[in-house]
Amino acid sequence: MFNAAREEAVRVTTIPDGCADIARIIGLAPENTIWDFGRIYSADSGMRDPDPAMGAYNQALTSLIHGAATGITLKLHDGFLDYQREYLGVSNIIELTRAHPPANQYLYPEHSLPAQLVRIAREEHSLRGLFRNKVYCGWLPVSDVQFAAEEVGARTLISADETLLFNSKAYFVRSAKEGGYNVAPYVVASDWESLDRKMSELAASAKSLGLDPDETTYWIKLDRLSSGVGVRRYEPRKGSFQSIKGWIEDTLKRLSRSRGDFMPVVMDIDIGALPWVKRVVSNVNIQGVIGAEGPVITGVTFQKVSTAGRYLGGSLALTQEDEVSATEAPKWAWPALQSAHRAGYRGYAGVDLLLCEDHDGWLRGCNLELNARLNGSTFLLSVAQRVGREAGLRGQALGFDFSCAFEPVASFKGFNEAFDGVMYRGARSGYAGIIPLLMKSDMRGSICGAKVIVVAPEVKGLKALEERLRCQSTK
Repeated sequence: MFNAAREEAVRVTTIPDGCADIARIIGLAPENTIWDFGRIYSADSGMRDPDPAMGAYNQALTSLIHGAATGITLKLHDGFLDYQREYLGVSNIIELTRAHPPANQYLYPEHSLPAQLVRIAREEHSLRGLFRNKVYCGWLPVSDVQFAAEEVGARTLISADETLLFNSKAYFVRSAKEGGYNVAPYVVASDWESLDRKMSELAASAKSLGLDPDETTYWIKLDRLSSGVGVRRYEPRKGSFQSIKGWIEDTLKRLSRSRGDFMPVVMDIDIGALPWVKRVVSNVNIQGVIGAEGPVITGVTFQKVSTAGRYLGGSLALTQEDEVSATEAPKWAWPALQSAHRAGYRGYAGVDLLLCEDHDGWLRGCNLELNARLNGSTFLLSVAQRVGREAGLRGQALGFDFSCAFEPVASFKGFNEAFDGVMYRGARSGYAGIIPLLMKSDMRGSICGAKVIVVAPEVKGLKALEERLRCQSTK
């Protein structure tokens, strides 16, 4: 077993009431905040996030709306919100009319939540009254959100320029030395012409560490992309750097960018290959809220990623080793959160970090990047903390999130019936079951997939639910 300095653990402040708790930590009255989780933006917003779910991520935000906080979402499937109100205590939700985007495309700015908000507000003045003098907390307050906020008389926590800065991995790694936090050896290419030179510099860094540059694994990441989009593993012995350059060009095209519309590319050495690393213990996301008084840790989730670096989902601590990691990891991310606070960031944030065991048996963290926004596993964290409170547990419920596909059903009622034996229904289900977050539709509008949170008071019950859920899923 590795060594861990538990006495240096950072205190965790839970957020069982989701956005209401987050607002309070920031220093806002929950009733003066309006939240969304839209992920479709215009081409000039500065943030590109291909979203084949066509805005479905708006659905997930509803699970965080309790108490006096208000959420805004595109039109939900009938019955979806009724379920969340009954079993999760979800409260104030505004549903906008949803205009469906064309099929098989990624960017639909005219159908995005901010665009529809502005369109409706210009026709319905009561909506302007609801937003006036409120704080509009978008998933990312980029230029689209900032424009929408100004149109309806609200404000954002930070500016669009600050949003892009704090969500930039290039900015994050360049700030590491001054901020006092660990990152892997890296280089940043700012244009096409510097790609080969920067890769040569990184290979030289690997050699200076005693590594064989041609046998070392590197990671390539296009700046300001999320959920593993724009991340590529590079192993020189398996392919040429020319293929990486081709992948970068193809990714830019998918994001509707031209070759001349370059975005920074961060290249770093795989942390598991560094000489001081005996083994990577866990891939974690340390979540927190950064208010005027400084950062507050809200919890730790464990990240599942593919070998290519694509985010697959999250879980909470399920083993004794996980518990130690969840206690140890925050102190390694703490300087990064403090650095963001000093630089002026305000809002929710999550630090991706690899916790490693060194050759002396001690745990050491290496930061990957800062996600200056609600994170994909924030929903899991908050819901598990809420379920734990409702169930009278000493801490949060155990849980993970899971994406599944199934034979299409016509409505949420059909989904509810199909998964009746495993649905979460509070005390009626023993505070165990699946809680749907996202309903994914096929081209005919039928529900063919879902992302769910799976919760239970103990590991045995959680594993039983996972097995039953996999049996009912088609893949």
